[in-house]
Amino acid sequence: MSEETSEKKKNGIPKTAVIIAVIALAAVAVTGCVLLFGMKKADEKAALQLKNDYFKQPHDAIFVSMYDPSGFLPEDFTTYRGLDTCVVTFYKPADLKEMTSFLNRFGKVLASKQESENALAENEKRDSVPLVKHLFLGVSPDLFSSEEDVEAFKTSLGEFYADKDIDLLLAPYSGRYLLSLGEERLDEIKDKTKTFVCAFDDVENVHIYFPGSTLWLSANPDCYIEGSHSAPEESVASKIIRYCFCDGAYEVGGPNINDAIFEWSRNLSTIEKNPLMLDGADLKNHEITFFGDSIIGHYEGPLSAPGVVEAFSGAKTESCGIGGMPLTDNGVYPGLYGMLDYSDENAADFAEKTSSLGMNPDSANLTQAISNLRNEEAAGERDIVIEFGINDYQAGMPTDEFEKSLKKDLDYIKNQFHYDRILIVAPCFIWRDDLQNGEMPVGNGGTLNEYREILKNTAEEYGCLYLDLRDMPGENLLESDGIHLNENGRLYMGLAVIESLLNG
Repeated sequence: MSEETSEKKKNGIPKTAVIIAVIALAAVAVTGCVLLFGMKKADEKAALQLKNDYFKQPHDAIFVSMYDPSGFLPEDFTTYRGLDTCVVTFYKPADLKEMTSFLNRFGKVLASKQESENALAENEKRDSVPLVKHLFLGVSPDLFSSEEDVEAFKTSLGEFYADKDIDLLLAPYSGRYLLSLGEERLDEIKDKTKTFVCAFDDVENVHIYFPGSTLWLSANPDCYIEGSHSAPEESVASKIIRYCFCDGAYEVGGPNINDAIFEWSRNLSTIEKNPLMLDGADLKNHEITFFGDSIIGHYEGPLSAPGVVEAFSGAKTESCGIGGMPLTDNGVYPGLYGMLDYSDENAADFAEKTSSLGMNPDSANLTQAISNLRNEEAAGERDIVIEFGINDYQAGMPTDEFEKSLKKDLDYIKNQFHYDRILIVAPCFIWRDDLQNGEMPVGNGGTLNEYREILKNTAEEYGCLYLDLRDMPGENLLESDGIHLNENGRLYMGLAVIESLLNG
C-alpha cells in the first residue's frame, strides 16, 4: 500500500466527495420541499385565482363547484335569484381535506379587510368591494369518506360563512353511471348522500338541493359533458337552477331525504328496465323533422321531445313547432299547411297571420326544414313527425275541416317532399275540469278523442305510422296547466317516437 493510499484511508472520505454528497442531498431536499410546497399550495393557488376573479368586479354571490360547472351560467343565478352579479368557478379537490382548506383560505380572503383595501388600491375604478352575500356550492357527497369528513366540511362553512346564505347543490349523477357501479357501490353513495344531508339539519342558513331524483335528468345520456360526474349541458343546467334555486322544488333535509332517495331508486329501476333509456337506439342515419304545436315548439335542446330523440338515438332532428297552432288551416290560422308551404314568397303573409295571433315562430327553422325536405339528396333516411290536435280541440275546429286539412297536408307532403316515412302523433290526455278532461265538445268541434280517431284512421289510409300519446307509461307526465308535457312526459314521448320509427 502506498503512502498516498494509506493517508487517504487514514483521513476518511475525500473532501470533494463530501461536498458532492452534501450538494446532492440538498438538491433532493429542495426538490422534495418544492413538490410538497406545490401540493400544499394547490388549494391556495385556486383560492387566489378565485379571489382575482372576485376582485375584477363586485359580486353578490359566488358558485364554487366540486364538479365541472361549465353548464352553469352566472346569468342563471342573477336572473333566478335576483342577484346583481355572480362568478362561477371550478375547483376539483383531491380529497375533502383539500376542499376544506380551499374554503378556509377563500373565506379568509373574503373576510379580510386588508385584502379588500389592497384590491381597491390596485383597481381605482372600483368604488367598493362588497362581501359576498350568497355562496353556492356544487358538492359531490361521494367525496366524503366518513362522518368526520362531513363535520370538518360543515365546520369550515360555519367558521367563515355563518353570516351568509349558502345553497349546496348535490351532484346530479347520471343514471347510466350509477347503474354501472353495482348495487353495493350504489348503496354506499346513497348512504353518503343521506349522511351529508342530515348533517346540516340544524344549520338554518344552509339549504341543500338534490335534483338527481328527476327521471328525465337521470336518464338523458346527453345531459352530461365529458363523463358521468360532469356538469349538465347548458340548457339542462339552467333548468336545474330554476328547479332548485328559484322554485325550491328539490330542497331536501333530514326529514325528506329518504323520500328523495326512494324516488331516485325508483327512477334508476325504471331506467334499468327500459332498453332505450339504458342503451339508446341507433338511428344515426336518420334525419327527422318535427312539425307540431307547443308540445314541440316550447322546448329546446335535450329539454324537448326532439332533443330526447336525438340524444338517445343519434338521429339528426329539426324542430318546427309553433305554440298555439292548430293543424286546421281556415284562413285565420295558417295551420300545418301554411308551415309546409312556407317560402320566401309567402313568408310575409305567414308572419302577419302568426303575429296577429300572438305567435312567434322561428322562420329560420322553417326555412331550413322545408329546404331540406325539398332536396332530393339525403345522407340517410328522412322521417317526418306530425304532432297536432290539442289546439284544434280547444279552438273548436269542426272535425270534418280537421280531417280535410290533414289529408290536404299529407297530399302536399307526398307531392312536394322527399321522405321515407311519416309518423302521425295523436295528442296526449289533458286534465282540465272546464273541458271535462277532453270529453266535452268545444264550439263546433268534437271531443278530443274524435280528433284522435281522425288522426288514426287517416294515418292508416295514407300508410303512415301512428302513435297515440295516451299509451305512454309513467305518472305525472303533464305540467301544472294540465295540457303540456313536463320533462318526464317529453322524455317518454321522445322514447315512444324512437320506438315507433324502429318498429315501423
